[in-house]
Amino acid sequence: MKKVYVIDGPKKGESFALTKDSMTIGRSPDSDICITEIGISRHHATLLKKGDKWYVTDTSSFQGVFVDGEQIERGQEVEIHKRSSLVLGNTIIAFEDKPASEVLTPARDNESQISFFDKTKVLSVKDSTRNYIRSLELLIRVSNILAQSLNIDEVLNEVVDQILALLKRIDRGAILLLNHKTKKLEILVSKIRTEDGVIPYSKINFSKSIVKRAFKEGQPITMSDTHNEDRTDLSESIEIMNIRSVMCIPLKYKGKVIGVIYVDSLGLPDGFRSEDLDLLRGLSNTAAIAIQNARLYEAMKHELTERKQAEKQLENACVELQETRDMLVKSEKLAAVGRLTTGIAHEILNPVNIMSMRLQLMKQKTDLSDQMKYTLDIFQNQLKRVTDIMDTLGRFSRVQEAKITTDNLNKVLQNALKLCAPQLKAKKIQTDMAFHDKLPLLSMERGRIQEAIMSIVTNAVEAMDGSEKKRLAISTKPGGRGSKVLLTISDTGSGIEEKDMGRVFDPFFTTKDPAQNTGLGLFVSQSIIEQHGGKIWVEQAENGGATFFIELPSNREEK
Repeated sequence: MKKVYVIDGPKKGESFALTKDSMTIGRSPDSDICITEIGISRHHATLLKKGDKWYVTDTSSFQGVFVDGEQIERGQEVEIHKRSSLVLGNTIIAFEDKPASEVLTPARDNESQISFFDKTKVLSVKDSTRNYIRSLELLIRVSNILAQSLNIDEVLNEVVDQILALLKRIDRGAILLLNHKTKKLEILVSKIRTEDGVIPYSKINFSKSIVKRAFKEGQPITMSDTHNEDRTDLSESIEIMNIRSVMCIPLKYKGKVIGVIYVDSLGLPDGFRSEDLDLLRGLSNTAAIAIQNARLYEAMKHELTERKQAEKQLENACVELQETRDMLVKSEKLAAVGRLTTGIAHEILNPVNIMSMRLQLMKQKTDLSDQMKYTLDIFQNQLKRVTDIMDTLGRFSRVQEAKITTDNLNKVLQNALKLCAPQLKAKKIQTDMAFHDKLPLLSMERGRIQEAIMSIVTNAVEAMDGSEKKRLAISTKPGGRGSKVLLTISDTGSGIEEKDMGRVFDPFFTTKDPAQNTGLGLFVSQSIIEQHGGKIWVEQAENGGATFFIELPSNREEK
């Protein structure tokens, strides 16, 4: 075995001497046996001599290496004999000089290629049967895999992978499914074969005429070699893309075509055998069922997701509806208080004023005992308390002309604290202030916001009576991506019991001596804050006291 002979292909009739123990075969000029053919890789195979024997290995081929009709594994050393034949792309290499007339036409096999020098029909039939059994086993295995998956992407990718595994000489494969909304075929998965293996490809350029025809007619379309086809049956795209063999199988589910499987080879003919059509038909039937099941599963998941979202939206709507209802009830209560105050204020204040005048006249008498003077002072203080309550309710119920100005909350807060300074000093309360220097401006009634702040501060001061450590912490900062301002007022007082947390802002509710507190301060403060589009809430402080939070919307202008 001193020479190899090219008995078919571009170099047909040439021979190459085996001058070294290691001879490379490939399209690259630096190969020992250089064969410039598109089906042969740059470094396709290597011939190795070990003693008196010769071996061949698949170096890094794209189309594979076939020895006597069987494809060999990459990197595996396979012994070759004097009557062996090698197939690399469209090139056939023999190790004895045979007349071209004695060479059988190479069959393009999916798993193997029939030996080109078998002269007996028995061996050919045996080899064909063996290949069919292998393909059938692979088809059954693929069917089992597809039947177990409900993920549409996994199913589609598995189908294309297995088709390219079946058809070794096919370069590209894709699955196109009908989009029920657009009524058009869309590529959902496409892959190409490269020297590094099969890889996904975003979108291959396929023969649209072949695909449309297979989809419309619902029948497979195959062309083993487009060069042998009538030119009138070929589209311009087939010639431009150099598509040599093409097969398009419709995917049918319950008699309806839902898509197609498309495969082709570029530059090389005979990408498949006639038997492969039956195999692909069988695979397409299983694939269509698996794809439809996966689609139904995805639709069911989407429907469940939408249902959960709808349930969540309904739940949120119910919460908002309940909050709106509570606000309406509260508004009605406030309106009732306003109407009640307006109706009875005059009737109450008139007798109160008369009693107050009578008390002043009585206190002017010189013959009153100390006990009587003390009693009259109590009466006068209580009448003043009644007047204060009615005045507070009157301010709440009266519709006043709003004087809206744009101002900085820090300035309003500082003025409020100046007014409270004597009270804070008398109670020996330490004040910690942390004002953010870049607060967004607020549109507000300055006086009313100041009134609400002073009421909360006063409430905090009174709550710290008897506390060993008296500390009032006040801070401001932007909130809600700069569209709001948050004011925090925290004290070290006695705190608020859990059972009272929901009643803190109710009118006339107080935990202090009713004789000393009207229970309207926080109620009025909440009303003022809400009228400005804000909200107020209270939480237990870590140190045992209470923390009030006031959130007000800004006009989104930076100071």
